[in-house]
Amino acid sequence: MTLLQLIREAYIASGEPSDLQYYVADRDTPDIDAIGNLPTFRAWQTWIDAVNEAQLSIATWKFPNNRQLRFRFLEEYTSFQSAVETVTLGAATGLVVPWTTTGTALTATDAYKGRIIFQAATSATCLIVRSYTSGGFNYFVLAAVGALAAGTAVVSKREYEFEDVDFGTPPIVSSEIPWDYDNGRPLEILEVVDSTTTTALDHVGRNNALLAQTPARAAPSEFYRTVRGLRFNTWPEDARSYLVRFYRSPRPFVFTDQAAEPEFPIQFHQAVYLWLVWWGMVRKQESSDAYARRKDLENFLATRRTELDILDASQDGQVTFYPEGT
Repeated sequence: MTLLQLIREAYIASGEPSDLQYYVADRDTPDIDAIGNLPTFRAWQTWIDAVNEAQLSIATWKFPNNRQLRFRFLEEYTSFQSAVETVTLGAATGLVVPWTTTGTALTATDAYKGRIIFQAATSATCLIVRSYTSGGFNYFVLAAVGALAAGTAVVSKREYEFEDVDFGTPPIVSSEIPWDYDNGRPLEILEVVDSTTTTALDHVGRNNALLAQTPARAAPSEFYRTVRGLRFNTWPEDARSYLVRFYRSPRPFVFTDQAAEPEFPIQFHQAVYLWLVWWGMVRKQESSDAYARRKDLENFLATRRTELDILDASQDGQVTFYPEGT
């Protein structure tokens, strides 16, 4: 089903409420005139927002028995490089160290918070608890000055977040994990691989050890999932590439996508429609109808299997196949 078909049928099933009328002349011609910004265009955009929410809900659907829907086509890959930067330190004043760097300007307060400074000449390793610019100069505030001296040092970062970038505008310059959100939002990191050694990093389920760890420079061997990215167990000592496999949301629709279809396999398009009808009933505060439509949706999803479900069911030792009629 196309976006227009989904919205048209859900609109009819919802009783055609006037505040959700998305067309001017007929139901097959949505108002996509963003410049005009009429109520019909705003209603069309409301429907699109609902479709996008429906896609996200289905892509992360969890049943009462803890089974969760997962779609193989929503697994993606991207790569990033660990941020290791050479800076020039000035003379420290207490816990405050002025610094300069080539080609990088400090554009945000605390942009370097959580990174460490390592100085080979003094063997000092210090944690940055704050960074800021004042009077045209950059400053680090450290947890401990240690034996840092004026001269060059290396700043290393262990926390990385997904950053929304435009893949159509190369090159990508980022100290984060680049991903184009036009292709869906990252939901969960599944695997991190060190591209230099082709070794998968272990995932740490709890964060206690990583929070308590003292600054240490080494090739990371573990990672912890944060809300928007990951945290390594150590601060990388060199700039190396990492491959990230993650689960994302379906690609969102925009107001000109009336002829496009959801990314889901075609057998799941009906689920998007049922979700929209349920949403329309909830919106109208029709509790009984909303409950019935919700049960329709749950029953529908319970009888559908994704490609990952089929793959799991066909593994040796998990299922026994019998001849037809046995």
